[in-house]
Amino acid sequence: MATPINVLLVHERIGDVEHLIGALERAGFEPHWDRAANESEYCTHLDEGLDVILSEYTLSHFNAIRAIELLHERGMDVPFIIVSSSIGEEEAVECMKNGASDCLPKERLGRLATAITHALDQKRLRDDMRYAEEALLESQRNISTLMSNLPGMAYRCLPEPNWAFTYASEGCFSLTGYRPAEFIQDRVSYAQLIHPDDAESVLNEVRTSIKRRNSFELVYRIRTATGEEKWVWERGRGVFSVEKQVQVEGFVTDITQRKRLEEQLRQAAKMEAVGQLAGGVAHDFNNLLTIISTYSQMLLLRSELGEPSRSYIEEIRTAGQRAASLTHQLLAFSRQEIIQMKEVDLNDLVTNLVKMLHRLIGENIHLATSLAPSLGLVRMDPGQLEQVIVNLVVNARDAMPEGGTLTIETSNVPGRPTESHGLHQPKPAVQFLIRDTGQGMDAKTRSRIFEPFFTTKEHGKGTGLGLATVYGIISQSEGTIDVESSPGHGTTFRIQLPRIEEAVEVEQAPIAPVVLAGGTETILVVEDELVLRRVIRTVLTSCGYQILEAANGGQAQQLCKSHTGPIHLLLTDLVMPGINGQTLATQVVALRPSIKVLFMSGYSDDIVFRHGVKEGRTAFLRKPFTADTLTDTVRQALTT
Repeated sequence: MATPINVLLVHERIGDVEHLIGALERAGFEPHWDRAANESEYCTHLDEGLDVILSEYTLSHFNAIRAIELLHERGMDVPFIIVSSSIGEEEAVECMKNGASDCLPKERLGRLATAITHALDQKRLRDDMRYAEEALLESQRNISTLMSNLPGMAYRCLPEPNWAFTYASEGCFSLTGYRPAEFIQDRVSYAQLIHPDDAESVLNEVRTSIKRRNSFELVYRIRTATGEEKWVWERGRGVFSVEKQVQVEGFVTDITQRKRLEEQLRQAAKMEAVGQLAGGVAHDFNNLLTIISTYSQMLLLRSELGEPSRSYIEEIRTAGQRAASLTHQLLAFSRQEIIQMKEVDLNDLVTNLVKMLHRLIGENIHLATSLAPSLGLVRMDPGQLEQVIVNLVVNARDAMPEGGTLTIETSNVPGRPTESHGLHQPKPAVQFLIRDTGQGMDAKTRSRIFEPFFTTKEHGKGTGLGLATVYGIISQSEGTIDVESSPGHGTTFRIQLPRIEEAVEVEQAPIAPVVLAGGTETILVVEDELVLRRVIRTVLTSCGYQILEAANGGQAQQLCKSHTGPIHLLLTDLVMPGINGQTLATQVVALRPSIKVLFMSGYSDDIVFRHGVKEGRTAFLRKPFTADTLTDTVRQALTT
């Protein structure tokens, strides 16, 4: 079967053309041909998808050398074979140098098929090589682009003892501060880049992995060109030639932020654990304080009690009140206290905190207070306000590792707009300052101190949550917080809270003797602490109430089902083993729809219950309580 071929014949004489066409057909080709007798016709046919050009050496106004030049000018690679009887040996050599594929005399056309086949094979080989070169260049461009865009550094280095870099991708600059050329010029080696404290273990791991011909995966620290410390993750391997190690290659990426977040998470988990412990201790302690406070008050109500017994019991009751204040602070710290908005005198709150703050800051820091007389009141949860002060004091303490002075100031301020981290404060406010003589902060640090997880403390020594919590509490309370600081000149936090309208002063009436409110209703008391359950029964029974007792939710349900008379009130602890107070209340109300419910607790983790208490929709008795508080709250719950 004949092989199709597109041929351009560059000849003036038609007889030569016919002669060549016949030779091609005899050689097994099926020629599709055109003829060009001059340069103009030649150029016209060059764009017609030619397989081969067969040309006379010399035409009247054109020649083979010029024809080859025109091919080169157009960047075309078409086999060009000269078929001529007028070409000499020197001319043939010249044509071949200029790019002709072959030169044949007309008398030897028997070689035409071989010459064409060879020329076409050579062209295919050139095409394949060109395609391979283009593919290689494209691959190199892609690899170069990939390496430039990788968020890390790819490298190769020589093995020990010098560990000199032989290649580093562009990402090395953002990672290390060194340019690739600086690595290659031996300004720093692979071993020198590693943090000194990690170098021995890292290099030993690399040596061991290479010896075993395994890849290695490492997490360690590096030191950048500016001395900054970064955490990196690396995966690498040895490169071998036969049995000899040639180089080490790998990829290194920055994981500093991830390590910081992991450390912050660990610190937050520790703080959560401490908070849970503090909350648990405070909860149990509140039960004991309730017993102390209630029995103390019951004893003081006895008219036959004389001195010095009455004084001794008063001291016990006062100590119980102070202990209750400490549990209040523990619950505020653990964030497990139910939020209760109250009118707060900031001066009194600071005064009560001073003793604890002294223990908190240590002996090398002097604590000074400057409390304005006639300070206005603010409406806030006292526990949250204490948390704000404690957090700011701890922050100040950490800024003065060598000691210094910490000052707390309070004052009344008139209403005026202030630009601050929070809301505008156009109304009269109560202001308090917490000022330290510590290290201070630059503008960049000041702009970020209220961001969650941002910390200025040494690595691993802060969660970055303290000031974020302060900001959240102050903002929620419609207050403002500003910070003034500069390096070496300490820091001042200025907080303003809306000042509430002062209550109309009324003449103080004489303190009336404690009277326990009584009644005849039936109350179901559910409390897992036996001694506390007894004291509640003692107080309520003495006031005329009928008491049913249960140690847990299961017993309470059975009493609701078995008791034949009415039960007017369910008084239940919130936090109990098994069924908690909320679940029990739901089940009891389903059994006895008319029953009233009064919860008691020192704290609650239940968000729904917190919301109910805050909005005043749930009757609640806070532990520790006294006998009169118990009876007043019970009476109110029964009559509401």
